Amino acid sequence: MSAYVVFGLTGAVPIVICMTAAIKNRSISFPLVFWVLALASVFFWLAAFKLEIKDGMMTYRQPFRRRKSLPLNEIAKVEMKVGLSTYADRFKPNVRLEIEPSAGAGRTPIVINCNVFRRQEMMVLMEMIQPARKVKQR
Repeated sequence: MSAYVVFGLTGAVPIVICMTAAIKNRSISFPLVFWVLALASVFFWLAAFKLEIKDGMMTYRQPFRRRKSLPLNEIAKVEMKVGLSTYADRFKPNVRLEIEPSAGAGRTPIVINCNVFRRQEMMVLMEMIQPARKVKQR
């Protein structure tokens, strides 16, 4: 299920409750404005995640972090991870795609949060990355 649908349905409940209360009593309009702004900020946060593959370069952007780019031919290892396997994983997304660059590339690994993208989009990404890795290994 899309993150937009989950957050939209979850956020709609308090908004509907506040709307019905605000119709009866206008002094309750502040909570309504608060919940509408909160839901809008969640949608803006979700929209800030971008993953793009163009001209042989993969670029990943997430909120409050800088953009990371990696040429597809410099990918050494791609691994889908779920949960915690090391202590440092506490600070990573629960469902993530970890992309390791080749040793000589001098780049840091890219950790993609899979929760904010559709499953079909992640499958297309894996299909696009795998041929680039096979060409590099030959």
